[in-house]
Amino acid sequence: MKRIAVGAGLVLCLAVVALLLRPAPPPQEPKAAPVVGYVDILSESSWRDRMSDSIREAARDRGIQLLTLECGRTQDAQIQALRSLITYQVDAIVFTPVVISGWDNVLEEARAAGIPVILVERTVKAAGETGVAAYIGSDCKLQGERAALQLMTAFRSREDSVYVVELLGTVGASNTVERSGGIRSMLSLDDKYNLTYSVNCDFMFSKAKETFRIYLRNDRRPDALIAHSDAMALGAMEAMRELGIQPGKDILVISFGGEPQAIEALEQGEIFSIVEVDPNVGPAVMETVEALLRGESPPDIILEEQVLTQESIRENLPVRGY
Repeated sequence: MKRIAVGAGLVLCLAVVALLLRPAPPPQEPKAAPVVGYVDILSESSWRDRMSDSIREAARDRGIQLLTLECGRTQDAQIQALRSLITYQVDAIVFTPVVISGWDNVLEEARAAGIPVILVERTVKAAGETGVAAYIGSDCKLQGERAALQLMTAFRSREDSVYVVELLGTVGASNTVERSGGIRSMLSLDDKYNLTYSVNCDFMFSKAKETFRIYLRNDRRPDALIAHSDAMALGAMEAMRELGIQPGKDILVISFGGEPQAIEALEQGEIFSIVEVDPNVGPAVMETVEALLRGESPPDIILEEQVLTQESIRENLPVRGY
């Protein structure tokens, strides 16, 4: 029995020694942070600045490396940026398509490379499958309907015709097309509303100011103005003031966005209402990126937004972040 015990102890000791002498496994390489390509549009407003910052902040908070390519406000520039990201073999691509169509080839290139594409703020149309993994942004047609409803509320007791000017965003952009469609579908329900002039001002303050100034100088005075962005509304309002016209009193103004300067004009009664467009998309974008990298199929995310009025902002002004 003693021999058996000694033998068993010896085997155990030898096993322990062998375990201690075994070389340690090589240290594991730290897992590389995912790289997400972000095609950013040259800014036209503080709203655009906030959206870009929101995406950068969310990437940083989640340890995601964001490769940002800022390009001009043209489709050719965006396609070139997208192809650069595909060549770089990023893990995912985030971008806001400047126009709605013409993306078939580059989206197919991304799909063939196995790179998911996430659209933010605007959508695309393609001949077949777009290859787009997800969309994060607003229901722009609903936004247009809300703007028109605000207009109809303001003039509900008026029996005479109401003449309306519409300052649209970028020609061919999905948010321009869809918002305008929503506005027109609502106003068509009552023939007293006449959309007398619609013009694209590319979401820019300077273009809206000059365009509306020319319009007013031709002795035309609408009852209301619907501008597809705060920047355009503020530009048109500056043109009004220069010509001795009081925004909010002589011409009713409705805007889209929620920039601080527009909120201030709303508080002062120069803007009647603002259809909120939330720029704080970053967390939703990066949550979607992480789901895609886990092999999931995340749904589109339609942001919950509201209409800002003098009453609503007194009661509960949402945190804007800019």
